[in-house]
Amino acid sequence: MKAFLILTVLLIGGFSLFIYSGIYNVAASEPHLDAVEWIMETTRDRSVRRHADKAPGPPEREEANFREGFRHYDEMCVICHSAPGIEQSEISKGQNPEPPDLGEEVLKWSREELFWIVKNGLKMTGMPAFGLSHSDREIGDIVGFITRLPDISPQEYAGLREEMGRENSVGHSH
Repeated sequence: MKAFLILTVLLIGGFSLFIYSGIYNVAASEPHLDAVEWIMETTRDRSVRRHADKAPGPPEREEANFREGFRHYDEMCVICHSAPGIEQSEISKGQNPEPPDLGEEVLKWSREELFWIVKNGLKMTGMPAFGLSHSDREIGDIVGFITRLPDISPQEYAGLREEMGRENSVGHSH
């Protein structure tokens, strides 16, 4: 028992020394250590799955309003997450962790988990909590749109922008 107590005090002391020393580089221009990245990703994934299971999911609707979801995505999300045929923005290139390509990322999460992420945001990632400014219905529309991103071609995305009068509102087309 005494050895456990000594080990605990040494670990806490070492961890405190590490934190207060400022030795860990927090610059967004430098990648995290592999261990730190693993801790952050594992914590994020487990937390989202746990909390999304307990939270109310997207509102029951026959189908999300695809065009409204597109409008919200194009106004708020494309700046960080890009879109088919849209070059990664300068803001996105400077973030650490780098915002994921949602055309790939949506395949890893359930609709309920995506709803929870969009509504609540993710600490230390730059992902805001849109539940503070958007209704569940609007968030459901965004989720409905992003779940279809893997199947949207650059030409289709450009067509949606043109249709909505948003030809080159954010980012650059290829």
